[in-house]
Amino acid sequence: MSPSPLGKSAEKKSAKAVTDVREALGNVRVLVCGLADRKEVRFLPKSGDLAIAIRIDSEGRLSREYLGPFKTRVFLRTLDLLEEVGSARLRTCPYSPKGKPVCNLVFVKRRGQRFCSREHSAAAAYDAWVSRGKPRGTRVRRG
Repeated sequence: MSPSPLGKSAEKKSAKAVTDVREALGNVRVLVCGLADRKEVRFLPKSGDLAIAIRIDSEGRLSREYLGPFKTRVFLRTLDLLEEVGSARLRTCPYSPKGKPVCNLVFVKRRGQRFCSREHSAAAAYDAWVSRGKPRGTRVRRG
């Protein structure tokens, strides 16, 4: 047998890649078959850091549960929520009271929402009204 032009290191990496692909395909097969049978499917990576339990809920949707280190579970669940909500709806509040830093609170936008709260929206509207010189015929509501 002639030596590989890439060397033994490349052969080992290639064999590892083939093994990884076969293992991934086996996991996909287990997942699809298990979900089709309405069973919970758990995957525990060889490192043991994280396990994922996947099931079909009562409404027929996929449900994932992460089992492992807390910060990893929080991170992955956050990604799930962003996927549900749509990351395009994430905004940071641009309100900046005079002499203070910008709010920058992160919120999920609803309809035409520009600010994180009603208070910041009202304060920004008031600041804009004052900056226009308090036009005649308008007044501030009290109470």
